[in-house]
Parts: sequence; structure tokens; C-alpha cells
Amino acid sequence: MASVWGELKRRNVVRVAIAYAIVSWLLLQVADVILNNIEAPTWVFQAILLLLAIGLPVALIFAWAFELTPEGLKKESDVDRSESITHITGRKLDFVIIGVLVVAVGVLLAANTLIKIPPIVSHTSKSDDDITLRRFTIDLPKSMQFTAQFTTQGQYRPVIVSPDGRRVIFHGVIERRPQIYSRSFDSLNVLPVKGTENAGEVLDVSPDGQWIAYVDREDQMLKKVPVAGGIPVPLCELGGFVLDNITWGANNSIVFTSSAYNGLMQVSSSGGPPEPITFPENGEVHKQPNFLPDGKTLFFTIGERGTTPRQSDRVAVLSLESGEQKVLMAAASP
Repeated sequence: MASVWGELKRRNVVRVAIAYAIVSWLLLQVADVILNNIEAPTWVFQAILLLLAIGLPVALIFAWAFELTPEGLKKESDVDRSESITHITGRKLDFVIIGVLVVAVGVLLAANTLIKIPPIVSHTSKSDDDITLRRFTIDLPKSMQFTAQFTTQGQYRPVIVSPDGRRVIFHGVIERRPQIYSRSFDSLNVLPVKGTENAGEVLDVSPDGQWIAYVDREDQMLKKVPVAGGIPVPLCELGGFVLDNITWGANNSIVFTSSAYNGLMQVSSSGGPPEPITFPENGEVHKQPNFLPDGKTLFFTIGERGTTPRQSDRVAVLSLESGEQKVLMAAASP
């Protein structure tokens, strides 16, 4: 085994692998920026990634089988060991690796320093008079239709800000294809969240900012997917009913409303059957649930189904720990 490893190093296969990995990473970073700005289809980036992955074993086999000599490229078996210059080629590869690493570090530093996030102001450290309101515009791809609308129960959530305040997540449509999109405040690019190609408009983010809960329109299931994109995780079936609102609490529970039931429903963020947690009286609808900062208490509206606020609406709170429900005020909604 030691002789094989020694031969790999002598023929510079290890150096070629390191150089190939670093150059591939740089190419993917450049491709990601360019393709997002020209609104290229997702499969273009995937094709580049696949080609680079296929090219790695080809480059390693080439490095093993051939040697670069002063006379040109020759088969390694045709080069006399006494005339081999692999050690000189190895030094050149070392310089290439160092140079590419310097470029890679420069790219990372530029990404972290050229576009800075405005500091988050703490209410505990400064008075309200010292807090500056910052307004900014997020430019969307020209072909994107931003989908912001009222649900059947009146909840209007066009954009969701992640709990750490550093990312916005929203629903959009490009060429009639609905998907969830994300935009970090330290980036200029709006990126699709891979795995949400059939997502509906109603969604929410987990308290740790790592997951997105949404409805898959194709199979009518409530699912979650990593914010960075990935394979969706099914949570529960909805039976073809329309979901009106989702709110994700710190106690690993997701509360939602739907056209199937007039009360609030709860499902574990790990998945399982949904269960009712409120039981409206005749003619009432419980809607617009939102978790309070403790993640264990909900406030919601008691009223009628529909988007128009009514004088009969009431704001109520519900403790998930004790099950106690209390009306806070009448003729109001959150």
C-alpha cells in the first residue's frame, strides 16, 4: 500500500487531484454568479457540475499514465526513471496550487467584505431614537412574477424574513413554474430553493432558520426543505384541502389552518398525523395563527372565513403547554 501511495505522489497524481478540486471550485463560483445574472436554467449549472465530476477521474488517469517531458507528452512507461522530471513538474504544480489558493482566498474575502450587511441594532443597547430605519430594494429576475396575495382566511405574508434577519424568502413564478426563492442580504443574487419546484404560496421558516415549511401542489403534502435547498421531507398529507397559513414554533410544532377544518391544526416538524388544537363554536373560524417569541404561545383571530376584517373578530391567545385559550380584545385581528 505504501508503494502505491509513493507512486501516486511520484507521478503527481495527488497534486493533480488537489489542483483540479480547487480550480473546479473556483469555476463553480464564477458559473453560479454568471448563470444567475443571465437567468440561465438550473440544469445548466447542474451540467457544469456533472462535467467537472466526470473530468476528475479522467484527469487522474491521465496524470498516472502520462508524463510531461522536455520532448512533450509521453507515456509514463516509455520514460526512463533516470530521465524523469516528475519532481520538476511537481514543483510547478505546487506553484499552481498555491496561486489558485490565493485566488480562492481572495474570492472568499471579496464575498465577505465587498458586500456588507448593515449591523443589526439591538433595542436593549440603544434607544428608539437611535435606531435608523433602512429601506432597500431587492431586484428580481426580469422574467419572475412575484406572487403575493391574500389567502382565503386573510393572512397576507408576501415575504418572510429569516429569524436572524439576514435572508428573505418568498414565492415566485418563472415561465409558469412556481418555486420558492431566497435572497441573502450579503449577496446580490436571488436563488431558487432547489426541491421546491411545485411549491404553493403559503410557507414559513423554522425558528433556527434552517428549514422552510411549504405545501407541494403536485402531491398535496405539507413538506419541509433546507433553506439552502435539497430533498424535501414529507410531514403530512392534506387530503386535497387548501392550506391558508403556516406558522412554525420553537417547540418543534407547525400550526396551520386549512379549508378542511375551522380550527387550528398542529403537526410535528418531524412529521406525523395532524391534530386539532382549537375547537371553534358553531359558525366561528380560527385563522391567522402566529407564534409569539417564546415559541409555545399562539395568537390568532376568531372570526368568520374570508379576507375582510369584521367587527365581530376577536384576537385570542393559546398556550400549547396548558391548552388555555383567552380572548385579548374584540373587534380586532392581528
